[in-house]
Amino acid sequence: MKFKGQSAVVVGGSRGFGRGVVERLMASGMTVTAVARNARDLEELARETSAKIIVADATDEQASERILSETKPNLLVLSAGTPLDLRPLHEHTWETFSKPWEVDTRLTFLWVQAVLRTNEGPEHVVVFGSGAALFGSPLSGGYAGAKKMNAFIAEYASGVASRAKRPIRFHCLVPPMSPHTEFGAAAARAYAKMAGQTFEDFVKQLPSPPSPADIGAAVVALHEDPKKWNQVSYGISAKGLAPVEIPNSNVIRSSSPRLTKKDEIIYWTTTGIVVGIMLWSAINFAFNPAMKGAFTHFGLPNWFRIELTVAKFLGAFALLIPRIPRMIKDFAYAGFAITLMSAPIAHLSSGDPIFYEIGHATFFICLVVSYLYYHKRIGGAA
Repeated sequence: MKFKGQSAVVVGGSRGFGRGVVERLMASGMTVTAVARNARDLEELARETSAKIIVADATDEQASERILSETKPNLLVLSAGTPLDLRPLHEHTWETFSKPWEVDTRLTFLWVQAVLRTNEGPEHVVVFGSGAALFGSPLSGGYAGAKKMNAFIAEYASGVASRAKRPIRFHCLVPPMSPHTEFGAAAARAYAKMAGQTFEDFVKQLPSPPSPADIGAAVVALHEDPKKWNQVSYGISAKGLAPVEIPNSNVIRSSSPRLTKKDEIIYWTTTGIVVGIMLWSAINFAFNPAMKGAFTHFGLPNWFRIELTVAKFLGAFALLIPRIPRMIKDFAYAGFAITLMSAPIAHLSSGDPIFYEIGHATFFICLVVSYLYYHKRIGGAA
């Protein structure tokens, strides 16, 4: 069994997606403790799966630190949440509107905070968001915002752990509406009614909604292969996992590196080669008198040599300095790409031997690899 000897705590593990996680983790060899408020549901789970159970209110400020201290899990899964109060905005009270914040977001905040405060906490935390954070949920009050904040909390925590050099991974699962749970079926019925459709017709339109078993398999996959799943937020469907961008989280995301040690070596090696050759070229342009003749050979004016020298210095520093804004780095990459494509054209047009192009091709490949790994590093799409 792949996780034999490891343990997990699943908050909200007595039913729905949480129960699916409990069952798949146990099938993978983990010792699992399920936490929930409903003792009857937990006792049923214990009878059917032999999972350990703890009856507790996950929003209690003392519960998170106490349970983590008692269980010392390798994996923490936060799947608990409040039932949806489904009604149009004008029919909500502030209490019904804000309840997802008081339960879903509060418990995520408290448990993640407890993980960051302890030195014996889990090395992996999976927080549950929702597709509502991406697409909205007009009948569920503050639910969409609460789930979006859960994703942000996972992002914030990932950045904190990274800066503190603590080996804690944070993930946020973002499942869409699913009729395979009591929670999701209730939402589907409400939205079917709003759309004037039958429940069956509405469900047919849902794109591959995941079952509890699918969710459990996704958590197993995230825990099993840290190098593969190196982004924070992932959408989940019956077809599997796919990275998602939570709107407006790119600034937070960039504070947490996304590369493995091997990837970092590739990034800095290729970047170093590009920066080194550009600085050497710029210095040569600036101080080697023969370069004036070379530019004349290409049919280029001397002022272009000076301009290109300055541009290469600036571009090299833009790639080398970590906190240069992304837009400027992208501009430097584009400028170097144009330079490395233009140089072979200039040599060939001037009748120079073709072996000149070998170096340019090599450096261009390094530039492309550096660019791709730079965007992987900041969590963006190249």
